[in-house]
Amino acid sequence: SSSSPPLPMPETVTQVGRDGRLGGGPLSDLLAAIAYDRRRARVQRPLLREDGGRLVAFVPVVEGEDLWRDCLPGEEELTAAGLALDPDTAPTEQRLNKGLSRWLVSYVSVSDRER
Repeated sequence: SSSSPPLPMPETVTQVGRDGRLGGGPLSDLLAAIAYDRRRARVQRPLLREDGGRLVAFVPVVEGEDLWRDCLPGEEELTAAGLALDPDTAPTEQRLNKGLSRWLVSYVSVSDRER
């Protein structure tokens, strides 16, 4: 059996949002899709979430960034998506190299009544 050599890990990673600033990216895009689905659910069955559901994501954080200030979605995005940080699961860091970590972050789906 043959195995491929491991791919080199980049020393730095920068995620640029659509507006050209740091931030945004896949997690924000996913929350926007969930928020759209919630608005659409007023007339059709929701496709992406149910109350009590869970969203778990790896969030990349480069040296010099703060997870809470620079990398996680804001309260407005979370509210629109009907999500809240999971109160029972603290974010967990996995250091990938000198300048890059990824954090495992868990969100729970909540109804508007629970906010």
